[in-house]
This record gives sequence, structure tokens and C-alpha cells, in this order.
Amino acid sequence: MVDEWLGDLRSRSTIRSYSEAVRAFCHFVTDPVYEWAATCQERFGTHPVQVVHEWNTAVHVQDGEADGSGSGVAAKSVSARPGRARRPSAAAF
Repeated sequence: MVDEWLGDLRSRSTIRSYSEAVRAFCHFVTDPVYEWAATCQERFGTHPVQVVHEWNTAVHVQDGEADGSGSGVAAKSVSARPGRARRPSAAAF
């Protein structure tokens, strides 16, 4: 079921983001520390399970998936000194 839902999404970064959110929630709800599995079994007659695994999620294969055109910082405006940035020149715009 989660495979079908993720399969309908178009963006790989969105797929990874959503699958990670579902994975984190399932991890929380199945963690014995919080006793949700026992509570669900008692109240609903069933218990939660982890549905997101390595074999059914998108893998992050590239350092940067965007084309860079939407970047908020131009490479020229970043100073060589860490923690400092130069003001972009008017020619940069």
C-alpha cells in the first residue's frame, strides 16, 4: 500500500521525504518503550507494523538533484573565508 502511494509521487526528493516521515512515525508507534503496539492490540485487535523498508524506498544517489538555478547563493558571492560572504556586485544581478 505504501509502495502504491509513493509510486504516485513525481519528485524523488518528495518521495524520500514522505517515506522518511512514514518510517519515523512507524518507528515511534512500534517502539516498545511507548507501548503503542500493546495499546492498539487491546483497543483495536491489531497492532502497528513498520511498512517502510530499504527495498521499497527511494535511494539518494546524487549529491544535488536540483539544477542549481533556484539556488539562493551564487558561488561568486561566497568568500574564501569561512563564515563571511561578500556582497554580490550589481553585475551579478
